[in-house]
Amino acid sequence: MKRYLVVSPALRDISSLKVLVGGDVRFSRLVKWASKVKVGTDVDAVLAWGRKDSAIVAERVARRLNLPLYRVEDGFLRSFAPGQSEHTLSLVFDDKGIYYDCSVLSAFDVFACRKLSERERERSESIRRQWVGAQVSKYNHARSLNVYPSSRCVLVVDQTRGDASIKYGAASQTNFDDMLNQAWTSYPDHRILVKTHPEVIAGSKKGYLTDHPLLKEDRVVLVADDIHSPSLLRIVDAVFCVTSQMGLEALFWGKRVHCFGMPFYAGRGLTKDTLVAPTFRKPCTIEQLVHAALIDYCRYVDPETNKRCDPE
Repeated sequence: MKRYLVVSPALRDISSLKVLVGGDVRFSRLVKWASKVKVGTDVDAVLAWGRKDSAIVAERVARRLNLPLYRVEDGFLRSFAPGQSEHTLSLVFDDKGIYYDCSVLSAFDVFACRKLSERERERSESIRRQWVGAQVSKYNHARSLNVYPSSRCVLVVDQTRGDASIKYGAASQTNFDDMLNQAWTSYPDHRILVKTHPEVIAGSKKGYLTDHPLLKEDRVVLVADDIHSPSLLRIVDAVFCVTSQMGLEALFWGKRVHCFGMPFYAGRGLTKDTLVAPTFRKPCTIEQLVHAALIDYCRYVDPETNKRCDPE
């Protein structure tokens, strides 16, 4: 059983961390403590929380101890509600990079290129159907949309400023402006639903599209309520996103996805992209993408037994 050193308080607070990483976890916020660690006796590797600030400390410790560094992040089917107080049911585990950083190869890129056996392909398609049938998402606490528009719609997904996936997905404010403008011109007969975070409207966070001039147009609707994303994906013909996970979920739903950043699911022949994909990113099938995202890359814990389990 591997022994992991953790320097991030956010990781320490995940009650199921030991189960999810499959090893013992030792926590210390003191970087100087690393000089006293006996490599191979006390710890075997260092855990970092994605590309967050605490990951810089973890990288420094790993270099000082000459230990491998593993990056973890919330899984794509994470929990009932968001927040650290909510029990985390899945984590991604990456020994190369992290999925939302398009500048370096990640373990997800390797998994997405892997040729599937017929049994794996069938399992992948089965999980995709279960995902859609159960109408699950990363978080699953919000109510479903119960009033449906009378006209055809496309969905434009705003994001909150400071989201690491935007910076590491080669995107900026310009990409969001271009996204909404393109949705407006490409679908002139559709109503455009702009989904933003409820905290943006409340003023506690800032988005990228809340001041866009097209929001004044009649056929553009700002959706600011905390609505369960599958109920939106179910009613739209296409989805426009920068780096949001909703683009991945839209592919699960068989929707046409337009990408204006370089998220991990873009550049693989499944989305219409405005940016050029990194050279290490290769085309894949939807079955390969689903298998990589939900089976190979994520680890899960059963909320009742607190033991590792499969995504199904």
